[in-house]
Amino acid sequence: MRYLTSSTGAGRLFGRMKDTVERYLIDPLFPLACEQCSAAVVGEERVLCAACMEKLTPIDRIRKDRCCRCDAIMTGTVCECTTAAFGTNRSLFDYEDVSMLMHRMKFSKRYSLARMFGTLMAEREADYIRRHDVIIPVPLHPRRRRERGYDQARIIAHAAGSAGVPVCEAAARRRYTRALTLTESAAERRVMVADAFSITDEDALCGRAVLLIDDVVTTGSTLSELARCVCEAGARCADVLSIARA
Repeated sequence: MRYLTSSTGAGRLFGRMKDTVERYLIDPLFPLACEQCSAAVVGEERVLCAACMEKLTPIDRIRKDRCCRCDAIMTGTVCECTTAAFGTNRSLFDYEDVSMLMHRMKFSKRYSLARMFGTLMAEREADYIRRHDVIIPVPLHPRRRRERGYDQARIIAHAAGSAGVPVCEAAARRRYTRALTLTESAAERRVMVADAFSITDEDALCGRAVLLIDDVVTTGSTLSELARCVCEAGARCADVLSIARA
């Protein structure tokens, strides 16, 4: 049983009540299943069982030939990220290791997975998150939100913000673009996302260090376009944090 709660005082109170009911009344009678292996989860294990959580290997343990700036695998001595508008880009996992979980989160309305990944960001990248003044989730176009049923980046960002940085939804997606796949080149993606974003609250960004949060980074074109808009609106810098790097 999962509910999407608000960030208000009443929402937080409801969230605590919901957790208590789940833990002591619902779970003993109807154990939740691990999203990865379908084994029963117990106690503090709310989404993945302990064994599957242990298998989530941080990306820096398995990808050593990565650009220190954008996190991409290096194929030469110079990375293409030199043209990106964002600064540092970090990811928690390699996409191949979490692809099934990501698909369920994105297309099956698994709110609990989005919150889990956001909480992992707050736990594993707390120092990185706290270097910034504000968090901005990569916005979905309203049409895409209706198609998908919810905005996963928003939920991830609010959970990551528990590290101590406020979330500010100061950007909007003003142009609808078809869903990107892993087959488009970086150049094709840049054309597709050009002028896709607008800033709705410049005062919230002026002079501030901004952290952009998304679920997956592939070529970085979408995030680079958003970072450009954020910096043109007056932000001091724009960095990136994502769940996975494809």
